[in-house]
Amino acid sequence: MFNQIDRIRRMEALLDEATLVIDELSISCEEGKITPEFIEKFNNIQDKIDILSTYYQGPEWREDFNADCDNLLPPCLKRGVLTEDAVFDLLTDNLVIKEQIQASKNEL
Repeated sequence: MFNQIDRIRRMEALLDEATLVIDELSISCEEGKITPEFIEKFNNIQDKIDILSTYYQGPEWREDFNADCDNLLPPCLKRGVLTEDAVFDLLTDNLVIKEQIQASKNEL
């Protein structure tokens, strides 16, 4: 099992990767470019988003968040995943894209 620092690094990497994809897809959605490739890219990132969602809603995130608040983590550790907004915003954007994909399917 991962130790706390390894877990935070892993979740941070997942957040960075998923954010890049979702940001790109959000722009495509705004431009009305929901293609089969778009949907495939969206589907391919869902496993990573699910891991982040489970982490964010579970006790490990709270444990890591509290360790950060108590200054128990190395100062050089990247920790955007421990902000309350980063993962929440990603999950919200992901849901919006999912709804837009569904709406585009209903229009066909």
